[in-house]
Amino acid sequence: MQGGPKPVEARAASPADATRARILLAAQQAFSSRGYGDVGLRAIATAAGCDTTLIRRYFGPKQRLFEEALSRALDVTPLLDSSRENFGARAVAFFTQENDTTIQPIQMLIFATADPVSRATALRLLERHVIAPIAAWLGGGDGAARAARISMLCSGWFLYSRVLPLPGDADGEPGATNRWLAAQLQLVVDEAP
Repeated sequence: MQGGPKPVEARAASPADATRARILLAAQQAFSSRGYGDVGLRAIATAAGCDTTLIRRYFGPKQRLFEEALSRALDVTPLLDSSRENFGARAVAFFTQENDTTIQPIQMLIFATADPVSRATALRLLERHVIAPIAAWLGGGDGAARAARISMLCSGWFLYSRVLPLPGDADGEPGATNRWLAAQLQLVVDEAP
């Protein structure tokens, strides 16, 4: 008998894995651009190149597909993997980077507010995947309150720059609103606990 662990071999993605990934991507794109009630499984199936039967087999009803799509999209790890020093600028750069897949988790959260079922799911996932990790990263007795303020600032920026665009930078210096957001986020991070 040889000692030591056996090497782990990379498993090739199965056709089922590829189909699941296409469905999730199509769902994330759809829920990033329209409210939960306006997104149908047929449209997601068409975009994913599959049948609604496969969506139901892999994810169950639309509510569970929405939960899985949003859960996988909400990842604040890239924002927390570095020092607190430039959090605001890092967050704005993260939000404004070009994203060819058009998956916008904050927009998914905003659009979810129109439906009671998706709103409850979005709030639960927001707490678990955004507020709690940021609060732990910030530390202190007020970490959760500060994490909520960060979420409020970011949601407001997304709402008024992407969903209901206001002419914020049109009359002023280009990028002024982004710099303002970065400064406000940094103020929240730098508050003494």
